[in-house]
Amino acid sequence: MPESHLKKIGAIALWSLSATAYAITTQGIHGEFNVGLGPLSLGKVTMVYNCEEDVCHYETRVKGSFMWVDAYIHEQGSYIQDYNHLSPVSTHYEEKIGSKHKEYQYDFLSMEIQDAKDKKRIKLADIAYPYTLLLNQVALDLRNGTPKKYYDYLSNQKVKRATVTAYHKTPTARGILHQLITERKDDNLEFYFLQVGNSIRFEKLEYKSFNMKRAN
Repeated sequence: MPESHLKKIGAIALWSLSATAYAITTQGIHGEFNVGLGPLSLGKVTMVYNCEEDVCHYETRVKGSFMWVDAYIHEQGSYIQDYNHLSPVSTHYEEKIGSKHKEYQYDFLSMEIQDAKDKKRIKLADIAYPYTLLLNQVALDLRNGTPKKYYDYLSNQKVKRATVTAYHKTPTARGILHQLITERKDDNLEFYFLQVGNSIRFEKLEYKSFNMKRAN
């Protein structure tokens, strides 16, 4: 684990209440979202979070179905936030699609992934974000001025990289709309965030005909 992350985790008790207040008021992707494939509705996503002292906790649930195949995804974990960076602590990820079941525990202190099915452990070479924390880190970067050139994220047991190929800010009647376009193989994945004053929230993502849009 990088020394910078060890120092950050070791300094939790020394952080001020102002830093905790900053985390509560400016961070934490939350809300309800509709998932669709073109005009076809596939299901819903619910994201919640809360901060206790210096550690924040989050939970994401995905429920839906397509062609009589039910899908359920549950991700929950914890992280530490300073003024410009999120440090994941642990995440539990479970996915059930039809008869297929995957379940992983990500431990960012020991830098290991454990497969709940076969108890196999895999070492992580460096920090990568679970999906929900990736959205939170992007939102934090946008609030601070600009996105990073790329983001490393976890896809089950693999670390993948999303490279930002374009970034646009558009003033609208509702606020400033941030659009990020990231490259994924031969296709683009687009993320949209809405900023109102110092507050910024995730609004939508689009990938081919797949979409996830805020419902409230």
